[in-house]
Amino acid sequence: MPPLAAVVGAVAAVVAQQLVHQLLHLVEVLVDVILGVQIPEPPGGAAVGVVELLEVALRVVRILVVALDLTVEVARLAVELVQRREGPPLVVAAVVGVVLGRLVQPVGCLVQLVGDHLDPLHLIRRRVLGASGAGQGEGRGGGGQGGQGVLEHRSPPFTCRPACVRPSSHRRPQSRCQVAHLALFQYVDPFVSGRKPSERPLERTHRSRPRGRWPCYARLLPAKDVLMPTTILSRLHDHARIRPGAVAYREHRDGAWRDVTWGDYREQVRRTARALIALGVEPGQTVAILGGNRPQWVVMALGAMACRAVAVGIYVTSSAEQVAYVAGHAEARVLLVDGEEQLAKVEAVRRDLPALEQVVTMDPSPAPTALSWDGFLARSQAVTEGELDDRLAAVGGDDLATLIYTSGTTGQPKGVMLSHRNLAATARLIVESFDVRDGVESTLSYLPLAHIAEQMASIHLAVYAGCTVCFVPSPERLPDALREIQPSVFFGVPRVWERFHAALLERLAGVRGLKRKLADWALGIGRRGGELRNRGRRPRGLLALQGLLADRLVLAKIRRRLGFSRMRFCVSGAAPIAAEILDFFSALGITIYEVWGLSESCGPGTWNQPGKTRFGTVGPPLPEVEVAIEDDGEILLRGPNVFQGYFRDPEQTAATLVDGWLRTGDLGRFDPDGYLIITGRKKEILITSGGKNVAPSGIESQLKRIELVADAVVIGDRRRFLSALLSLEPEALARWAGEHGVTPAAAVADRRLLAALQAEIDRVNARLSRVEQVRAFRLLPRPLTVEDGELTPTLKLKRRVVEERYAELIEDLYR
Repeated sequence: MPPLAAVVGAVAAVVAQQLVHQLLHLVEVLVDVILGVQIPEPPGGAAVGVVELLEVALRVVRILVVALDLTVEVARLAVELVQRREGPPLVVAAVVGVVLGRLVQPVGCLVQLVGDHLDPLHLIRRRVLGASGAGQGEGRGGGGQGGQGVLEHRSPPFTCRPACVRPSSHRRPQSRCQVAHLALFQYVDPFVSGRKPSERPLERTHRSRPRGRWPCYARLLPAKDVLMPTTILSRLHDHARIRPGAVAYREHRDGAWRDVTWGDYREQVRRTARALIALGVEPGQTVAILGGNRPQWVVMALGAMACRAVAVGIYVTSSAEQVAYVAGHAEARVLLVDGEEQLAKVEAVRRDLPALEQVVTMDPSPAPTALSWDGFLARSQAVTEGELDDRLAAVGGDDLATLIYTSGTTGQPKGVMLSHRNLAATARLIVESFDVRDGVESTLSYLPLAHIAEQMASIHLAVYAGCTVCFVPSPERLPDALREIQPSVFFGVPRVWERFHAALLERLAGVRGLKRKLADWALGIGRRGGELRNRGRRPRGLLALQGLLADRLVLAKIRRRLGFSRMRFCVSGAAPIAAEILDFFSALGITIYEVWGLSESCGPGTWNQPGKTRFGTVGPPLPEVEVAIEDDGEILLRGPNVFQGYFRDPEQTAATLVDGWLRTGDLGRFDPDGYLIITGRKKEILITSGGKNVAPSGIESQLKRIELVADAVVIGDRRRFLSALLSLEPEALARWAGEHGVTPAAAVADRRLLAALQAEIDRVNARLSRVEQVRAFRLLPRPLTVEDGELTPTLKLKRRVVEERYAELIEDLYR
């Protein structure tokens, strides 16, 4: 436990900070009111004196805010380090580092400010404007009292971004001096090739005032040419250089979490890259990885990129034939496998892989033809650091970095080609959209790393933003890992959120009496507060007090038990999620931001964001990303995240990429505020015998909200009406059977169960149009699984497989 004094100090600092922020807002409003009113200046300049006095007070309050922000940051850091039982030297060093880091900001900005005023061109422009507006204020083009003159200013060759700016609907433009103090210098990446330094223009609007004594105002405009690293590798180098002792990732081994620092992480990647060079891997050749969520997976992927090779992930659920297809199509030279089961798949098809020269195992190898991980790394001694540096220096933004093989819902998977620039740009857009804090966030790696979503979260975004990644050894360990780590960022597919939701509802169902009333009241208050926060507003007055009480008594305890006590961003993607689930977690104080995208867009294309969240939509497009809707409803996407094409498939590439636009195959529409709503897949549209077009995915999503239903498949192409195949959730079925005194096997044929399902389907039908209503259903003998080929590794439905497998059952529906 931290010392009482530290806790009291942190709490006091937070309270004082909030009070001063409110005072600052009041002073800003008062100054804005006075500045917005044209007051004739009396003799002696009394009115101007009041304004200047208020501006001085405003600057004093701003200084207090900066000081208190620093105090809060230091106090929180000290408490966290004491909680971790770190020694006094580390605590002192960390606090000093934070203070010095914050002091560097105004010094750098002062240099920029002085440089601006010494700029001869700036002085000439200022004199011209001063001459044209002398005595009458500055006017557009030098004429007209009370007009506005706009002057573009180019900053020095540094990329500046606003810092410590509170979002507010009532904000007066910052003065030039204030903007300088609210800027940060960003590190200029040495690997940026062929790109000039970014210039962020300042729009300066000169307001007229008596005797030309009003100060000028300015605001930061978006940079058109944003300076960014061309590769994720350069960010890895930055973290290892700036904070080599910070934790980069954690691995659960021998019953405990083992930490690896950024310095060691970079060394592992470099050593892996040298070993690949020693094995003869040339630039542009591929390195395949077949394994679970382990550090070796990520290190091998980054090592391949570092030696200018291409990383290729293969799902562990793949059959031997599927492994042969992906590795053969990618022409993999080296293949890393995890465990004897995966090694056996490779050995069974190795004769079908003529390009494969070496198999490496993550553990000691049981096969004489495979290298162990340690034996593989030992090969690095044959290659010098200079040879690797030459490869790194040649890495370009448009070089191919990774191949993502789509999960193949309609046929063989396609290799999506993503460049270094694609990956770095996507990571940057996520960081900027969500204010991901550099070197602060932590996340869990548990979904298949062969999928773009997990690669973006565990590799590219994590390295770009300096997130600590904790590798979960198996999906069954996820609940325990959440409680142990309490991460700040978490990505889950809808199936994960559905399971959390079902487990919480089951626990709530067992609560009775006063506790249940308290829980219902807390969830109601949380839901009202969540609705406000999702619109960018804060609960106030009585609702704020009720929210604080509900959180302390109920909601915070639930979040802590789930492992979400320190959560800042929760994300859902890869498939649609029910709005009811989003609303439920929002009531708990856990906002889930739904994302839409695909492998061809490096993952995200649109995204609900903090303060701009609308359930039932997938949000507006990310910055620098364009989204358009074709006449037939197909969604088109264009931006720096769009892929280069399909590997060894020019025909499919030409059909998918048209004039820089990606044809996504998804159908959708925009709401009046520009939020995208996904309505289905173009290839999955059902056309009834009456000629009506129906998107089945939305109907299936609603059917899966029924408590007893695990999977739903809507049938109806060229049929008279729609029907559905339903599989039951085993736990929910066992619970229903126990309540009704029958066995789960007997419950499947129980008329009471069928009647209960029909009643729920009727409720769903009431929300659908007539042509979308499900008229009949049948129960499948078991849930759909990845192992049986009915779901993809990312749990997407393989509709054609299910329809062929249960063809007789489907025909029975229409007899």
